[in-house]
Amino acid sequence: MIKLAVFDVDGTLIPEGKREPSKRIIETLHALQKNGIKIAIASGRPPFFIHGDLNTYAKFDYYVCVNGAYVADSEFHEVYRNPMDLKDVESLIKDFMAYDDALMFQFDDAAYGYHGNKRITSMISKWIGRLDVLVDERNTKSRHLKSLPFGGVCQINPNHIEEYRKKYPHLAFDSFSEEHYDIHAKDYSKADGVKKICEELGLSADEVIAFGDNYNDLQMLEFVGTGVAMGNAKPEVKTNSDYVTETSEDDGVYHACKHFDLI
Repeated sequence: MIKLAVFDVDGTLIPEGKREPSKRIIETLHALQKNGIKIAIASGRPPFFIHGDLNTYAKFDYYVCVNGAYVADSEFHEVYRNPMDLKDVESLIKDFMAYDDALMFQFDDAAYGYHGNKRITSMISKWIGRLDVLVDERNTKSRHLKSLPFGGVCQINPNHIEEYRKKYPHLAFDSFSEEHYDIHAKDYSKADGVKKICEELGLSADEVIAFGDNYNDLQMLEFVGTGVAMGNAKPEVKTNSDYVTETSEDDGVYHACKHFDLI
């Protein structure tokens, strides 16, 4: 019996190019909760890109942020955190400056742009539509000395990506669009965040259904009892899922919930 439903955001709840879920998806989330199923977000987005945004459409029970590096409850109280290593942060700053690739880090309070601010601004405008939580850190490059970031988001020249992966084999560079990547430690993922929620609720993986579309969803979809790939998902994601639904544009989450008799 499904007791928890976990959703990726971009390309899953919200179609690419749009800023909010459809009315039918919002109604689906409310219907799941009405039927006693808890709902959670599992996103590459940091908590400040979710609070005051996604939680206005539905009061999610949990939030897995920054690809599993941070987990919060419905009131955004911290459940778990796993920040980046200081040496990695400082080395990445140097390398991204040397290669002239764009880099920002995600902290508790905001996203801090360390290099390539115009490219970062363009990226956030396209994907999030909010610039109020972006801080220009190009001059000081010192925010990480106050507290460590949970992860990084970057734009990398295609000719450079393999160089980064060779130098940082312990870090994941997960692509979420052409030339854009989430950076986080390979030893955690969205799946680890979902595991923390299961521990909190006393659930087994078999009691969880998860929805996703991209490479950073793979481990989560494989961990849960029922992994659902969106119709717009990457081929590898579809292959490693239990079920493929309609695209996010066609409210695939709704159709899958109907298919599994959750609503």
